[in-house]
Amino acid sequence: MDNLILDPKIRSLLAEAFPKCFINMRLELVVYPLRNTWVPLDGVRTIDELRARVIEYLSREAFKGGSNRSQNYHLHGINKVCGMSFSRESMEFIYCELGNAVNPMLCRRFVSEMDCNLNKLQRAVLEMRGVTNGPY
Repeated sequence: MDNLILDPKIRSLLAEAFPKCFINMRLELVVYPLRNTWVPLDGVRTIDELRARVIEYLSREAFKGGSNRSQNYHLHGINKVCGMSFSRESMEFIYCELGNAVNPMLCRRFVSEMDCNLNKLQRAVLEMRGVTNGPY
């Protein structure tokens, strides 16, 4: 892991983003124990890889989790880790296109090349689908 998770700044960021979180012995970031939401950290070497994993594994809970409290907790945490202010509506699109690791390459591009810009993600999705004129 190149000590990314051992970096005090990263640990502080995660603690601020997800106050209930802890890292278990299987290198899983357990974000919300009550809902058993977690992010695998094995193989994460950069902050962009961490951000992509957070989006892939937590966007569903932020968009349509069990309760408003859980949704808000996860949405706040994703926003904190990514340095963004996504709305729940934005998170719906992100979840549908990137959640559950449905498109890891695009998710990594979204985090690194696109700087988590939702408009750029929408254009990239349209291009992938071969749509030249779309609602985005």
